Amino acid sequence: MLGSSTITSTGVSQDWSVTGSVDATTNLTVGGTTTIDGTLTAQEFHTELISGSIIYTSGSTLFGNTIDDTHYFTGSMYVSGSWNLNGSNITEISNDTSLTDASSTALVTENAVKTYIDTQKQMLVDSHLISGNNM
Repeated sequence: MLGSSTITSTGVSQDWSVTGSVDATTNLTVGGTTTIDGTLTAQEFHTELISGSIIYTSGSTLFGNTIDDTHYFTGSMYVSGSWNLNGSNITEISNDTSLTDASSTALVTENAVKTYIDTQKQMLVDSHLISGNNM
């Protein structure tokens, strides 16, 4: 017995304060709130409730864990690398106005589509004018 705390082989009753280090060679279970004023270092971290972002050792960040999670961003977002949208890998936003890249991983801009359609339309008009056909 230490003060009002009792230490037995099955646990500690009441509050317990430690100055220095505690080494646990097997499991350490805390049944109440734990406050750590310093750094918590872990090889692996499991939670039963995720209420924030998790940064993996690879540098990846996971927001949410199901498809019905909704995230709102205010301001700008910069992405380098690829972006996966419902199973489709997006690697660029293309402003290729001739649409000749034939990329299966690029999204085209409104400007690229409009310019391409306008160009194709003008080429069609020009070809009919040259051949003498009226549109």
